[in-house]
Amino acid sequence: LTLMHYSRHIGGLITYEELGLTRHTVDRVLYLIPIVYSAIIFGIKGGMICLLLSLSILMPRALVVSESRTDAIIEVIGIAIVGLLVNGWFDTLQKERRRHQQTISTLERTQRQLLLDERRLAALNSISHNLSRILDLQQALDRALKEIVEVMNLDMALVFVLTKAGDELNLKAYYGISEEFADGVRWIGIGEGLNGRVAQTGQPLIVEDTAHDPRLTREIVAKERVAAQLIVPVKLRNKVTGTLAVGVRGQRRFASDEIEMLMAIGDEIGVALENNRLYREQLFMAEQL
Repeated sequence: LTLMHYSRHIGGLITYEELGLTRHTVDRVLYLIPIVYSAIIFGIKGGMICLLLSLSILMPRALVVSESRTDAIIEVIGIAIVGLLVNGWFDTLQKERRRHQQTISTLERTQRQLLLDERRLAALNSISHNLSRILDLQQALDRALKEIVEVMNLDMALVFVLTKAGDELNLKAYYGISEEFADGVRWIGIGEGLNGRVAQTGQPLIVEDTAHDPRLTREIVAKERVAAQLIVPVKLRNKVTGTLAVGVRGQRRFASDEIEMLMAIGDEIGVALENNRLYREQLFMAEQL
């Protein structure tokens, strides 16, 4: 376009007088093509850059070379106005498109979150029901851990119970781990490692890289390729009675709602442990009578 605009001849084959235009007027109008194209492909920044480049090419001829300087300047100004309007129009369309896409994305995220919350609530109700109705505590815990792993998309889950002496944690139930790993963490002292720390502090603990965490005391955990972990206390009336640990073998960031859900399950397990203890005491007393 630039070569055409500044050359003396197009080739003698095309004339524009019938349209009331000169060949240089047509050249200037043709500059709208790259301006519009840039606005469509690259957005308002690309369109404005192309408009400024076009004006920097058109103005020297209009001011210096053109025999009809006034008409040429008016034509260039017209091209500038049309270019600005086109850029503004496409920018408005793109903003509307982005807002529309953001609205759709927000609705989709909300829908996914509602479905996920519904699944988690259903799982929490199911776990609570099973823990309160099944007299076989081991069966209830095994089923609860399986549901936790499935609904939270995890790889493993473990429940540790505090001994009567209160100085050790005993692995009571587990899901998704090897027997070697279970044997390696069967007993954990209070304050030892990650679960021992949670039992000591009574606060949940998130570990994003278990294998390289300085608080880790059992090499078997790294051997099991446990990466991210979330550990919450199992409580009864604000007293720690054990821990509930879940983990994955890859990268994972646990959200606040996942922590709250696991804390609620930990409380349900605490109630189940107490009910089981009372039930066993009643059986013992009945046998003595």
